Amino acid sequence: MQGGNIYVCSVDSGESNKIGEAFEPYCLSWSPDGSKIAYVSGNPIFIFGKPVIGNIAPSSIWIVYIEKGDSVQITENQYLNVSPVWTPDGRNLLFVSNQGGSRDVYQLPLNASSEPSSPPVRLTTGLNAHTISISADGKKLAYSVFTYTANIWSIRIPKGEAISISEAQPVTEGNQAIEGISISPDGKWLAFDSYRSGNQDIYKMPVGGGELEKLTTSPSDDFLPSWSPDGKEIVFYSFRKGNRDIHLMTADGGSIRQLTDDPAQERYPDWSPDGNHLVFHSDKTGNQELFVISRKSKILEWGTSQQLTFDGGHYPRWSPDGSLIAYTWDASLRVIPPGGGDPRILVSSHDPPTIPVPIFPEWSADGRTIYYKGYNAEGDSSFWSVPTLGGKPKLLVRFDDALRKSIRIEFASDGSHLFFTLTDNKSDLWVMDLVIDEK
Repeated sequence: MQGGNIYVCSVDSGESNKIGEAFEPYCLSWSPDGSKIAYVSGNPIFIFGKPVIGNIAPSSIWIVYIEKGDSVQITENQYLNVSPVWTPDGRNLLFVSNQGGSRDVYQLPLNASSEPSSPPVRLTTGLNAHTISISADGKKLAYSVFTYTANIWSIRIPKGEAISISEAQPVTEGNQAIEGISISPDGKWLAFDSYRSGNQDIYKMPVGGGELEKLTTSPSDDFLPSWSPDGKEIVFYSFRKGNRDIHLMTADGGSIRQLTDDPAQERYPDWSPDGNHLVFHSDKTGNQELFVISRKSKILEWGTSQQLTFDGGHYPRWSPDGSLIAYTWDASLRVIPPGGGDPRILVSSHDPPTIPVPIFPEWSADGRTIYYKGYNAEGDSSFWSVPTLGGKPKLLVRFDDALRKSIRIEFASDGSHLFFTLTDNKSDLWVMDLVIDEK
């Protein structure tokens, strides 16, 4: 496997031959007769992510035929489907999927051509498996159990010297994985996505604590809510058609509309101050670039998206006065006018131990400062700030507690505090007896 290509290498000669092309292939598994390879396409950081292992996103399982080089998709792309393994007779493929809620082991019966002969059958319930491996005789199944939780914490923005993460205070609690966070314009509400109900949905709750309100109920995953400037709408992205598209709903969870419809991946939307423009990043050109979609007023429809950057960009955030969009690309923090033009680099990291790589930006309330989350070469995070007009980056928060790790890039601010997630990862290995129903 190299890039998007799959190769077979001879053990004797060392010669390798390309047998197929795929999108982000990984978890390759030989069939017992050596004529086929099952593999996973999409969301490789669920298995290999550094630091975001266990990432929540769909993936699909495919089979490539060695002689013909043809690939066939054998599972849907609406759920996480990973770690395929063949039974010794080649008549079934076992894999891990969250299509039923928790990550469990599924059995997919195959016909003589290694095509699905019936829908997959769920073999376990509540296993929470990460990867699986089958014994040579097919009687034992080894599996790893990976538990990933991420809850929201807050910490004050220091006016002087940098502070320790030990000052952070919890905002949410429970067995859930939160990614995106957004503060309402009046500072009273917190919107976030969470896996607490079995798939990623959008919730809101009072910033000071209180009862949660579930805003989305789709069986597909919804991510990264962002409040409109007037507090009446929330934009997010969703996998409702098998890929990431931008969606819009009222702040009470009603009247959900899809704003983009493209086979590419559109994500991380953010509002202009007047509420009539959205910026997001997409890979529709083959590279991550920023795009803007607009409407003339709240009663009119949204138009088609317009490309803003042409040399790469992701994680855009609109300035409070509407004059600039901050984003990151190529180990740098940049700003660009919403009408386009040459970007201006504010921070460029060529030495991550000294200046961590800027990943995710957020504006101060007055627009004079950009806060950002940076990561060093080991994947450790920290919060920094830099003047919008340029200057030396300033360290704000040190993540100097080994028990308080923040691996997600996303965060939000209400002007006085930073809101972010702290993670808790655990893993164990188990072995079970395996009985396959051949009906």
